[in-house]
Amino acid sequence: DTAAIQLALTSARNVHFPTGTYEAQGLSVPANTIVWGDGASTVLRDQTAATARYMFTLAGDNIKIRDMLIEGGQGSSTSTYYATNTAIVNANDAADYSDIELSGLEIRGWGAGGISLYRPERVYCHHNYIHNCGRHGIFYFGGKDSHIHDNHIGDMAPGSGGSSPFINAYGVSLTNNIATASFPQPDGCTIKNNRVENISTWEGIDVHGAINFEISGNVVTDCMIGAFIGPSTGTNDSLCEHGVISNNTFTTTATYQRAAILLAPSYNVGTLYGSQFVIANNRIEGHGINQATYDTTVFTDHEGAIEVVGASDVTITGNNIIRANRIGIHLEQEILGCSVVGNRVVDMVPTASQAYCIRNEVPSTTIAEVSGNTFQRLTGSSNAVDVTGSLASGFGVRYGHNYHLGSFTTIFTSGSLALLHDDSDWNKREIASAYITKSGA
Repeated sequence: DTAAIQLALTSARNVHFPTGTYEAQGLSVPANTIVWGDGASTVLRDQTAATARYMFTLAGDNIKIRDMLIEGGQGSSTSTYYATNTAIVNANDAADYSDIELSGLEIRGWGAGGISLYRPERVYCHHNYIHNCGRHGIFYFGGKDSHIHDNHIGDMAPGSGGSSPFINAYGVSLTNNIATASFPQPDGCTIKNNRVENISTWEGIDVHGAINFEISGNVVTDCMIGAFIGPSTGTNDSLCEHGVISNNTFTTTATYQRAAILLAPSYNVGTLYGSQFVIANNRIEGHGINQATYDTTVFTDHEGAIEVVGASDVTITGNNIIRANRIGIHLEQEILGCSVVGNRVVDMVPTASQAYCIRNEVPSTTIAEVSGNTFQRLTGSSNAVDVTGSLASGFGVRYGHNYHLGSFTTIFTSGSLALLHDDSDWNKREIASAYITKSGA
């Protein structure tokens, strides 16, 4: 049906697909066009699974596609990754595309992904169900004032690149981390109220090089990493800045588990990769480095349910962390200006016989405040706050006004110059059993 459908798209600006099944691929949608169906009873199907095949290629601005099922050549499931085998793309990665709306779609069976858009401006993807694709649900490369809201995305496999069990697959990605073309930083984009599940080999939400972004209200289930936030490298080398990650729910029962929220450099650990982040009011259950991942030796001693590596001006507040593996909140490398305030960390699960509610392994932390947190029901060799490594002179952790419900080491410090501010105003311990264990200089 490709020729007949293409004729309709070229001739009209409002194209309706009535209930039925249409066999097609490689359809070009001109600017100022509305394409719509009757919901799941309208099926557009590509019968061939191969690289470089698409259902719709957007060839201009002001396009709407809604209310239909778009099925790739692998049908209702995928077993093979095919590069550039995607349901909806835009035609030219060197031009901006604006005022695009994709909604009410079910997309499945594509070897690469559901939606891949380059340089989207004022683009809105919402209320879509994207599942059983080879690598990703929705990708924005670059972008300005574009949004991904209220979608259900899941079961992205087998993924591309990497090695088992860590194979690249994504629910939602907002990025300019690509080596083959130059893209601006995503600016003013939001990822809200999506349900992302079963990205078992990599990331539910992925952000590289974005500024002024928000990730909020999402429910992310059984993804190895819930949300990754970091810089882009190579052609589009840029920092990630001014981000809010709030009111999300991250849970997992997967065999391999890592961080729910990971703020980190992509490749070169130890440099500042971004600034001004707020991680607030998230609910996290079951993330952190578990025994199965720890035993691979790839990420030994990493990561916390919330992991921050190399950043400035970070606020971690109001998060509820339950049954995390090994570390609840983990600070690493260089962090300039960080507060960990008003979080609740309970029922930690030891890995390698150790657990920490908060672990600070930062050689140069400034204005690091740990206060108003609640630590409850730790077991095994557990510490509420662990300060380790050789901290630089003049740096340290300001600690106090935390609630300790249970008998365990409150603060453990090791290494040299681990400076804990001990002002009386800050050390009003809530129970008498709170104490400090210190080793090293």
